Amino acid sequence: MSYGAQSRLLLLCPGQGGQHAGMFDLTRTSPVAQALLDGLQDAMPAAAGGALAGGGADAAGVDIYANGNAQPLIVAATLGMWEAIREFAPPPALVAGYSIGELSAYGVAGAFDAATAAGLAAQRAQLMDACLARHPGQALVALSGLASKRLEELATAHAFHISIETGDDASIAGGSIHSRPCPGSGS
Repeated sequence: MSYGAQSRLLLLCPGQGGQHAGMFDLTRTSPVAQALLDGLQDAMPAAAGGALAGGGADAAGVDIYANGNAQPLIVAATLGMWEAIREFAPPPALVAGYSIGELSAYGVAGAFDAATAAGLAAQRAQLMDACLARHPGQALVALSGLASKRLEELATAHAFHISIETGDDASIAGGSIHSRPCPGSGS
């Protein structure tokens, strides 16, 4: 039974962590996606460009998990995949992204071209790495299993800050690994 509802495409662009050595394999089967990837070479850091050049994500020993490579490669892989399917997929009704996936979502939605999105991803990674170099000992931690209010209390008590709420009982918090409990926190 139909209630007048239409099928709609909703896209969620991934964040960092799901990259793998074969992340461009499927995309490279599409000539238009391959052309998009080829066009991103100038927007890529040198090491990430090696992974994009056709040798695969593990080409020439490129560390695809290093922040400076991972972020632009994830954006390139996501936009390449979109390019490969866009000719037969309906226009997305909603595009969203998680973390670095936000830049991919802007690219899918047409707010940025692919080179701009990949270039911004590379710049974002550089800024994050520079911050860590200047202030070493920073960490992210996944917190789950407690109500959001309690997660925030625990993070604050240890000088961490909730940066991403991933659910009613799950968050990502960031802070110094050298943090000490705040006086009176009971921790």
